[in-house]
Amino acid sequence: MEIRFLNDVQKIFSDMVRSTFVGTPWPDIDQIHAHQEALFDRIHEHGLTPTLLYHLAPDNLQSLPEELKGSLLGDAKQEVVRDHELMTDFHQMARSFAESKINVILFKGTALALQVYKINGQRPRGDTDLFVSCGDFDRCHQMLLDHGYTYQSPEAGALVISSGIYTKFCLLYTSPSPRD
Repeated sequence: MEIRFLNDVQKIFSDMVRSTFVGTPWPDIDQIHAHQEALFDRIHEHGLTPTLLYHLAPDNLQSLPEELKGSLLGDAKQEVVRDHELMTDFHQMARSFAESKINVILFKGTALALQVYKINGQRPRGDTDLFVSCGDFDRCHQMLLDHGYTYQSPEAGALVISSGIYTKFCLLYTSPSPRD
């Protein structure tokens, strides 16, 4: 099957990812140099910087233009710091939930970050998704407010998604930790 690309950047990006994870040949270094800013934007946009750097062969990392390499390393460091903040927030809330006997089910990004990825920051995410028992919703809501989380209006995101058994907090709260 032949893959058609919209432009050179898309093809080079695809070749870099396939080379890193599948072992196909590394793209032409002159092409990487010619499109390094757009490549960084694409890698960052897809949240692949920490994972790409973790799996990238040392020879391929060394072959990257210094400017691109510096941007990728800086981006990865920011993701690790952000991941640490998110995990600190999550662990604090998880302890509080457990102490208050509030059962939650963790899913999506944070669940994957804890169970699948080996290095902090490899699973970029912007929030922590969890299901809360409908009977515990009011207590959970108050606990988040008591811990400094800020309630966002329903216009900013759905208030809840309820299946009758569990309620999902969906873009409801902003963490008290400062974010850049």
